[in-house]
Amino acid sequence: MAQEVELAYIEPGLGRQTEIFKSEPLTVTVGIKTSYPVHLIRVQLWTNLKHKTNYDGEWHGIDLEFLKKEQGTAIFRSSYLSLHPGTFEYTVRYSTRNLSSTHQRSKSNANFSLTNSQEEAIEWKWADASGKNGIVRVAEPNEQSWTQGPQLTEVYPLLFIGNLCAASQAQEFGFDAVLNMECDIDIVLPQTIHYKKAARNINSNWGREEEEELKEIIGWLDQRAGQNAKTLIFCREGSNKCGPIAVAYNFYVHPEWTFAQTCENVGKLKENLPHANIQSCLEKNFPRISKSNGLLHTKRVGSLTSFNHAPNAATQVK
Repeated sequence: MAQEVELAYIEPGLGRQTEIFKSEPLTVTVGIKTSYPVHLIRVQLWTNLKHKTNYDGEWHGIDLEFLKKEQGTAIFRSSYLSLHPGTFEYTVRYSTRNLSSTHQRSKSNANFSLTNSQEEAIEWKWADASGKNGIVRVAEPNEQSWTQGPQLTEVYPLLFIGNLCAASQAQEFGFDAVLNMECDIDIVLPQTIHYKKAARNINSNWGREEEEELKEIIGWLDQRAGQNAKTLIFCREGSNKCGPIAVAYNFYVHPEWTFAQTCENVGKLKENLPHANIQSCLEKNFPRISKSNGLLHTKRVGSLTSFNHAPNAATQVK
């Protein structure tokens, strides 16, 4: 394989340790610099992670999905739901599709061997030339409820906040759109789900850039509401980073509510939602009026309801 295909990056990087809870997804992103058409590039995660198609923890390869191409770098990404606690490893291999030879490289903990294969491909190039694999430690849930499975709370009709566990199962819960408020976490969802990731964390400091980000997010949520889309706002814990957005959106759609009333009404649905330093930002950008003005509009008709999905068989992806 010539230099037309070059590894740009892996996230989480090799040689690093990632810690997640059981039923949280491990998401791996790989950037490949190439001038080839992306359909000729193949990228695999090679891992002994136990998940729904690998209960025995054997080393195996899983193709990563092509996401997009930016400035000559093809980005591949996939998520894997970790269903078993333990310490696992992973690396990445990549190649161009090759019809002239058929062999596959297989890997156990430290040994390599070549085996015949009938599949199309390939001369693999391994990312772990330094001998380092990535480490992922999967922990059992603890006393904190967000570690114990999907958690969802409806904070406005068809608008929910939830944790990472719930977001990774967005299709099973019937969501049409997902807003990711975790800058350092990505997930892979079906293309039928409208996905947006916040550009920055906006739960504490509210400068000009954060204000612009907030207005963009509220506009995006309003578009989804106009489409009657069932929408999830999520962060890892299900409140810390998505809580302020729940408060902000309710403040926006209820121009007759004061900030205190907004916090009180939303707080009836989910307690202890953080909203530090958000009041002045909201009152500046969304003044209290009763008629439509710019982004503001009259209140939609609907009742607020709340429910939490307990971590049981019905809410877990097997």
